[in-house]
Amino acid sequence: MEKQTRKEKKAEEARILAEMKAALEEAERAENGANERKNERENETQTPLEATPAKQEHVYHCRRCKTEMVNGVCPACGFKIYVPMDAKKLGKIKLVLTAVGMAIFIGIFLYLQIKNG
Repeated sequence: MEKQTRKEKKAEEARILAEMKAALEEAERAENGANERKNERENETQTPLEATPAKQEHVYHCRRCKTEMVNGVCPACGFKIYVPMDAKKLGKIKLVLTAVGMAIFIGIFLYLQIKNG
């Protein structure tokens, strides 16, 4: 093996770094070009209705027989799964619980004011 001088080592390192930088820039340009082409294709194929997707209910399938579930129960084999509540029902429950909590708080507050006062 030949010994390289410091200048030769630095020159070799600089050349390698320049090659790496050029390769990185080329890869970024290629990735940006691919992303732009993908976005253009998506924009061309979208209709105005697809631009704002409607809220779709998730369809669940049975783990055992792969049949579509109805309200968390498989009509074919009877397997049951947990189905989360929809946002509307959850909001209604929160509203009712808030109202009940406030009524209890006001009732206790008034009771304590009458008792003390």
